[in-house]
Amino acid sequence: MDYQKGIKVIFDTEFEEKIIALDIDKYEKIILNLLSNATKFTPQGGEIFINIYEENNHVIISIKDTGVGINKSEFKNIFEKFNNLKNNLPTVESGTGLGLNLVKTLVEKMNGQIGIKSIVGKGTEFLLYLPNKQIEDRELSSIRRTKKELEHITNIEFSDI
Repeated sequence: MDYQKGIKVIFDTEFEEKIIALDIDKYEKIILNLLSNATKFTPQGGEIFINIYEENNHVIISIKDTGVGINKSEFKNIFEKFNNLKNNLPTVESGTGLGLNLVKTLVEKMNGQIGIKSIVGKGTEFLLYLPNKQIEDRELSSIRRTKKELEHITNIEFSDI
């Protein structure tokens, strides 16, 4: 719950545990950005719903708020750089207009897609469609080896400074 605004956060899922292959750093940035927006554009006493479910070989993460909503005319540009949405909350400061562009870019780098549903005055729902993929043991060892090689290269570069 956002105690300053009294926003209630409700988390639901159709399964207890779901393991998929994804970049945890990208995933964290995506979720934090979407939750930050939901909190920013939801008025005092509103709600944010987070749901995770499976559909058509995708894991779908839904972040839905009871905020101000977005005009459908703005959907086509919502993920463009420096696009600041007009909102109806006088207390909400505009951001840089980079957040949703970053979200879309990161989702696509993980071979996923992002969708949006919204009704002005009722709220907005962002839907992340991530591949329902697991990593095989042989792939995992290759990833670990590559990560160690990158750490070694990074250590060399920093020591040269």
